[in-house]
Amino acid sequence: DVFNVMRDSYESTRFSLTEGLAAGPFGTPDRYNKGKGESMVEGAWERPISIFRSTYTFIALTRQRVLFWGPHAAKTTCYVPLSFQMGDVPHMYKSVWQGRFSRQDAYWAFRYVATIAQIKFSYMIKEISELQNELEKKAISKVFPANFSNEQANDIYNSHAQEVLESWWKLADQLVFRYADGFINQVTSEDSPAFKNGKKLTFTSKPTGYPETWLRKVGYSEGPPPLDKSSWDSCLSAETKETKSGLDINSYQPSSVQYPKVKDTLKLNSMRK
Repeated sequence: DVFNVMRDSYESTRFSLTEGLAAGPFGTPDRYNKGKGESMVEGAWERPISIFRSTYTFIALTRQRVLFWGPHAAKTTCYVPLSFQMGDVPHMYKSVWQGRFSRQDAYWAFRYVATIAQIKFSYMIKEISELQNELEKKAISKVFPANFSNEQANDIYNSHAQEVLESWWKLADQLVFRYADGFINQVTSEDSPAFKNGKKLTFTSKPTGYPETWLRKVGYSEGPPPLDKSSWDSCLSAETKETKSGLDINSYQPSSVQYPKVKDTLKLNSMRK
């Protein structure tokens, strides 16, 4: 459909911006430019229909006299219907300034999610697309057919705009939680059967690493060898082995490092005073 055309980045073509080293490990289609590096290297990036620095995009349905408006980049925005029947534009679409962050502006909600998506684009864009489809289908159902009075149109479209704004800020929080620190984090929700059956909430954090193809291209295999168990054991003194058997590698402190005792620290602090 037209929404997807607006979001195109040449996927499934030889010009796809979601592939290759320039897309990073997680396939972002966005390409920045006009920096110091670009002034030193002659070249250019392909320019997709959905470009990250868009202020807005829109789709006009002239017969229905409805404008589907999408602040910021089409890839990560959600198109909202605005009708000629509305008495006024919803407050979150009235005005915006890039020099002032506001959670009341739809533009900033979409820009915020777009910025977060750069962390793990190939993962996050799936959740973004899912919410886009849900809300845009709901919006279309309000337009076709639309036999509203002016008052009804104002209430219906304003209510939908507010729902989109709230959903996008909620999405931003969900993405940060789910993909924090390079993991995929999940917790059993309170609405799940597990919780209702009296079981405790459970949290899982799964590492994802990087795609194999990307690792090969950036020379991952040429890095330092992993520390195997025999190498680890040789690093420990006989005393450490005896007193700290089963020591976790993450908690080990080299014996050559001397840490001050609590009483020494207190004495030092009193001397400084």
